[in-house]
Amino acid sequence: MNLESSNISCGIRNMYDLNYATSEENTRYLAEMLFSFRSSYRCKFILFSDLVPESAGQKLADYLSSIPDIGEVHLCDDGVNPNTGNHIGIWVFKVNWNNFREWYWDKVPDAKNDWEVLKARWIRDHPSNAWDERHFW
Repeated sequence: MNLESSNISCGIRNMYDLNYATSEENTRYLAEMLFSFRSSYRCKFILFSDLVPESAGQKLADYLSSIPDIGEVHLCDDGVNPNTGNHIGIWVFKVNWNNFREWYWDKVPDAKNDWEVLKARWIRDHPSNAWDERHFW
């Protein structure tokens, strides 16, 4: 799975290469990319496309939808790709940042520890500025 910026908006990321891992692995990797304190992947929406009805994209959409409160996943539309003749769909994942981050921290406790280290360093190095998590995601 890969995640890259979109030409549409800085608040949108494109996710692709979904076939190389399971839906759970893709979700965990996505969370790592979004919530690592080294991340620059801040966004509100994630777009992904794949064949319909049976595909890694559909499995990922189903898996994301099965995790309570991490966001909303919608199949926006589907149709025939004029370049290949394949029937494809496009999904939008509207991320609930706090809940998705908590889910990730439950799965990867070291990630939360990294976040706490970053927070402590920020407070130490910027005593006149209040801590604001929006600086980092």
